[in-house]
Amino acid sequence: MIRRNIASLSLLGAFCMTLLSALPVHAAGPKEMLKLVPEDAWGFVFLPSLEVVDQKASQLNDLLKLQLPAPVSPMVLGPPFNWGDSVDMKSPICIVVTDVQKAGMEAFALIIPAKDPKAFLERVNAQEPQEGVCKCMVMGMPSFAAVKDKFVILGQNQNVVSRVSKAKKSIGDGFGDTRLSALAKSDIFISISVRTALAAYKDMIMGMLPMIQGAAGPAGADLKQTVEMFMQMSALDFGFTFNNKEGFSVRMLLTPKEDSDLEKLMKDGKESSDSLLSILPGEKYLFAAGWTGGYSEYSEKFGGRDPITQAAKNTEGTNEKAAKAIDEEVRKLKKAATRLAVSASALPAGKSGMLGLTFVAETQDSGEFLKSLRKIYETYWSISDDEDFETYKDALAHAKDAETIGGYKVDTITVVKMEPFAELFGFELGENADSLRAVLGKDFMVRFGAVGDKHFVLSFGGGKERYEKICKSITSSGGSLSEDKGIGKMAGRLPSPRSFEAYVAVDNILQMFKTLAKLVEDEDIPVEIPKIDAPMAFSAAQLGSVMQAEMIVPVKLITGVKVFIDELEKAEMRAFDEEEDEEDEEDDIEMAEDEEEE
Repeated sequence: MIRRNIASLSLLGAFCMTLLSALPVHAAGPKEMLKLVPEDAWGFVFLPSLEVVDQKASQLNDLLKLQLPAPVSPMVLGPPFNWGDSVDMKSPICIVVTDVQKAGMEAFALIIPAKDPKAFLERVNAQEPQEGVCKCMVMGMPSFAAVKDKFVILGQNQNVVSRVSKAKKSIGDGFGDTRLSALAKSDIFISISVRTALAAYKDMIMGMLPMIQGAAGPAGADLKQTVEMFMQMSALDFGFTFNNKEGFSVRMLLTPKEDSDLEKLMKDGKESSDSLLSILPGEKYLFAAGWTGGYSEYSEKFGGRDPITQAAKNTEGTNEKAAKAIDEEVRKLKKAATRLAVSASALPAGKSGMLGLTFVAETQDSGEFLKSLRKIYETYWSISDDEDFETYKDALAHAKDAETIGGYKVDTITVVKMEPFAELFGFELGENADSLRAVLGKDFMVRFGAVGDKHFVLSFGGGKERYEKICKSITSSGGSLSEDKGIGKMAGRLPSPRSFEAYVAVDNILQMFKTLAKLVEDEDIPVEIPKIDAPMAFSAAQLGSVMQAEMIVPVKLITGVKVFIDELEKAEMRAFDEEEDEEDEEDDIEMAEDEEEE
């Protein structure tokens, strides 16, 4: 049994190596391959072809000089498999996962496109078939094979091979256009049938649930709802693509069961064809994200209606009435918000700090939104009478309508005592106090308020001038972050309409680290940070009944970071060589001095 498991792992491992080397070029016949995957399969891994694998490995080598084995296909066609030229290089390959509960590590079947199935079977020393399945040898270990159309199905378990080859219903019958399109664009496509896999373990999961809930206390009350959400998933897919012109991307597709509460929740989500960052100021951003607001009654079926109240019940000495009031106000905010955005930015050095944080909400009524936030802040400090809690409360000072900026009333929350928060985060003030003020500003102040009838703004860092700039970016037609050149390029690659978009400016983050290293540690990163202007991009969109989340890493960012790492390694080597030269010189001086003394 151990030898058979080793053979199963070896067969799977060899193809995992192939998968990892292939990171969309056209997939040859994905529909044809899907017809071979049984409807009740737990999942599958799809490769468009060995030819594509070789192309991607070559592109990775050209782009990043990784020295991957290219072409990769000889690893499969040559020893230890020795399949030679019997495999069709242009057609898809698939690993099918059947019932793991029954077959264990032998639940895997490999579907291989053969130029001539008969010739392929000869390569694996196949015997005469019995009921469509024949014994064969793979890597010197007993295996089983079956032929279906021009594909050969290989596996370590006879029942698994027979089940795959004789399946009357396939996963391709209800795969859907959205998923099929994602599969066709992917260099690697991994599909998990959540519905089938969880159904096998449902009784065990539900049987253990009361025990887990009991151990979790009141916080476990919502655990059943979370489990039910997973039970309402039909499939979870991941598509990986790479090419040396556009870069690397990962797509995740979540398909809910038809007419489930999860499907209704997903369809309740709002989307926008306009940029979700147009309410943020145009700055040297480090991170920025925007998403559509809205409220769905179905969200409470999975996340719980009163999460803060539940947490209060599980914490000794808390005021449940106050927690309930906060939950009510949070619910109001969710219902009122139509669009939200947040960003972190690098600011020019000055008394107002080097880090700027921004939160903007587009609401139905900005005045009511502000009232709810004020009530949440005030109520929060009555939720506990713990001494430490009171210490943090006393370290903050909230003032309503404390300032007027750009014609708008502004509330402020000021940190009047830094020591409690420094202790909370394990930060030693002392000599670091000046560095902290240089980064976060001298006043440690959060400003927030209503801007016009429909917008709420909260900012930290940059002082009054920056707050006014944020207000102007909302009320005027220009100056928003959505006009950033790098963001504009990446936004064009995201689905539209969408419910979420986010960007990470790696070059700006590296520059920030370089500045902080010099300021705080008095150490300099010995290389220049390249201006890349090509951020990582993230998005979420509802495509029919399927929710898609995507991450894109543009090729310009990949090569830019590669250049930075290479230059940094060279600088470190130069510094090491210089240090060795200095040590050698010191040794020579010591030896000369010793000789003179003698």
